[in-house]
Amino acid sequence: MRLIVSSLIIKKNIFYLIVQLSLMLMIIKVLQLPMGVKIMGAFFVVSLSLISLFNFYFTFNFLLLLIFLPYLTIVHQAVIFSVILFISCKVNSDERKISLRSNDIWVALVLFFLSSLPSIINTPEKLLSFRDMLNLVALILVFYATLNGIKKIKYIKSGLLFFIAAVFLHSIWVIYLGAGSSKRVFGILGVYFIDFAGLAALVSFIFFIYSCGGKRLLYGLLFLVNTLGLVFTQTRNAWLSFGISFITLIIFLVFNDRKYKIKKHLVITMVAFFLVISAAIFILFVNKEGNRVVGKSQEVVLTNDPESVGLNSFVSRLFIWHTAIVAYTQHPILGIGAYAFKHVSQNYYTIPRGFYDIYVEGRTPHVAFLQVLTETGIIGLFFFLNFIIKVFKKSLRSIKHIQLEENIVPTLAINWSLFYIIFSMMMTESWLYGQYIVWFGILLGFQENNYNLLKSQTKHGEVE
Repeated sequence: MRLIVSSLIIKKNIFYLIVQLSLMLMIIKVLQLPMGVKIMGAFFVVSLSLISLFNFYFTFNFLLLLIFLPYLTIVHQAVIFSVILFISCKVNSDERKISLRSNDIWVALVLFFLSSLPSIINTPEKLLSFRDMLNLVALILVFYATLNGIKKIKYIKSGLLFFIAAVFLHSIWVIYLGAGSSKRVFGILGVYFIDFAGLAALVSFIFFIYSCGGKRLLYGLLFLVNTLGLVFTQTRNAWLSFGISFITLIIFLVFNDRKYKIKKHLVITMVAFFLVISAAIFILFVNKEGNRVVGKSQEVVLTNDPESVGLNSFVSRLFIWHTAIVAYTQHPILGIGAYAFKHVSQNYYTIPRGFYDIYVEGRTPHVAFLQVLTETGIIGLFFFLNFIIKVFKKSLRSIKHIQLEENIVPTLAINWSLFYIIFSMMMTESWLYGQYIVWFGILLGFQENNYNLLKSQTKHGEVE
């Protein structure tokens, strides 16, 4: 009987996955049509949003779809839709009152949000700051809704599988675009594809090494394609984030093979195989000119001409970092205003105007921790680091609490994704915006519910 029920659940999840992916492709197609059709599409989305209030799982699945669509508005549609998700969660909640006082990550996140509010005093662009702070509000709302609505492990797995499948479709398009060109390609999602590809490759690999038969071939294909999608973006920051996360995962599994039910030789063999394939593709298609890796155009002699920077992204970012540090020194305690740097950086630059216009104006500091320091000051950074540290510690505790083999895959996938995000924040600010911050909120909800499940199993085991 258990086998029959399990088979039905698998078929049901596959059906939902196919429906979600089909809807995503349909919406992307609609966006390419004339304005009249787009308006009808927008009406359809609004209607679905209102209907979905009474079915939380429908609302949550629709949010997953929106994550994999490019920006349609100034604030990403997934950020806006987080309000609908929160309302749907409250409407459909079985519990009238949910206590979050004992949830250390929730408390730390709310404290960071509250600590960032006083910074608005220092920015002349208060409305723009409040508008962009909707990203942080979305993180809170999505975390809350996922925490209270996606409690079963089968739904968590479904969310992870949809993520890697959706990135897989985008990766195919990126590979197609990149195979015929030496230029950097990002596909439909633009630059937001980059770290999604890295995360999807990492999660795909975890599913791959813990599967067998036909499923192993499927997950192997997902891993390979998502990895190649990442390679074709020619983005060194994402390569480094993926590489560090991937290597630490391999080392962890090799030294803990018995506890985590993995064969050392399998991991090492498969890693070597996929590295050889990826390297071959990289040499054949990506590194045709060598600009992004070898550094042919990276030697720079700066002159008064802003164009002298050439293609050196590191040097161009130095101008942004310099301006951010100057801004921080003006308001070290509260900062210049949450999410305000790209709107007010013209008030703080000391570099030549031409360099500012090309490399700094309208841009963010490109490092999440530097952005938080600049925009919310020492106070905001303190609470942000407190939040990040608690997420990291809970990931370590979650991995330690694994008791049953069936919990290994989701636990590793969730928490190594969070490791990836934390490391990636040292090189990009993207996790504070748009669909990135929404997926971050979902992962936090997954982490908390998975941790509670693991903790309950540990207590049950101790009793027995």
